[in-house]
Amino acid sequence: MKPQQQLLCRGRSTGDLKPWITGYYHFDAELNQHFICSEKTLFRHEVDGDTVGQFTGVEDRNWNNVYQGDIAKLYKKNEEGEITKEHVIAVCEWQPKNMQFRSQLPACLPFDVRRDQIEVIGNIHDNPQNL
Repeated sequence: MKPQQQLLCRGRSTGDLKPWITGYYHFDAELNQHFICSEKTLFRHEVDGDTVGQFTGVEDRNWNNVYQGDIAKLYKKNEEGEITKEHVIAVCEWQPKNMQFRSQLPACLPFDVRRDQIEVIGNIHDNPQNL
């Protein structure tokens, strides 16, 4: 039997302070609860399943990890390929084969932007007003 791959995720704790927990996701079907095992403490935290987002493997221009559900500014390039201040606001989403950013524009933006073009400014759970 092939071992299950561990994917880095984050989710909001169901505890009193509701901090974001980063670690490895697990759903306990018997308890019908979602957990993230913290990568720092190795403690298992119950999290709100609706807030769980997978790490994309990409960091933004400030070296922050980009997770599913993050809201980001995507800076445009000029004709010379230099980053400009002009940007669009988009949400990071997983599609069947890759990560994409969905903006207010009618279509998805394919993930062909460089790290220095991405700036995470929040997420859909804490900052929906950023959309």
